[in-house]
Amino acid sequence: MRKIVDAYRSWKYGVSHARGLGGKLRATLYWAAEKSLRYLPPRVYWDILARIDPYQTVGLTSLPEELYQDHNEIADELMRRGLLGPETVTLQIGSGVGRVEWAIAPHVKKCYGIDVSRVLPRVANRNLAHFGNAEFRTGDGRTLGIFGDEMFDVIYSTIAFQHMPKNVFKSYLREVVRTLKPGGTLYFMIPATATHEDVVADNRDAHTMRRYTLAELREIIAETGGLRLAEIRGEERVGTAPEIEVWVLATRG
Repeated sequence: MRKIVDAYRSWKYGVSHARGLGGKLRATLYWAAEKSLRYLPPRVYWDILARIDPYQTVGLTSLPEELYQDHNEIADELMRRGLLGPETVTLQIGSGVGRVEWAIAPHVKKCYGIDVSRVLPRVANRNLAHFGNAEFRTGDGRTLGIFGDEMFDVIYSTIAFQHMPKNVFKSYLREVVRTLKPGGTLYFMIPATATHEDVVADNRDAHTMRRYTLAELREIIAETGGLRLAEIRGEERVGTAPEIEVWVLATRG
């Protein structure tokens, strides 16, 4: 029953953020594909969703004018921490259509995005071309092999690591160490839970939310080597609900 209720709520949310009959029909098609195609290979799955509605892939809205804003929570937090500046080079893992980079591009030297999808980077490059310093590429879904060593000052990720099998998440963390400059910053969001019983680990599902306990997150960071955990923002709320989104801040030693 809970799955049925959750499915209905996700459909209702998507339809309510669509405009006109055509938009609502597209939102319904997107919802049906999202629920029924999850066991396809990740690149195929995300490309299908992106062809239906690239903006809905970030889970916020089908309307680009609502998506691309001069401020968003990730850009504002990085600015507050003094991590962005005219010589800063950034990378987002799982960049989608470049929602975050829209707000970051005016404040940095260069911002990159990488995504497993072949469709989403094309949309992002087209929509952010006027900035002149935003570039989006398709990756292999496991590594940052298309980028050089010690290239970035800041690497961040939101609503992306949660969709990846845990071995892929760990692979990206190792690549973060390789591509971050010494002293560089990693900042990412991940769903956390208080007990191992609530952890989800279905490696076949391209979409399912994979949760981590706080102890597991600390262990993964420590085992990666080269990363120093600085903060888990929001950890005091873990346990107040089955799933809490926390932000992990780490630096390259």
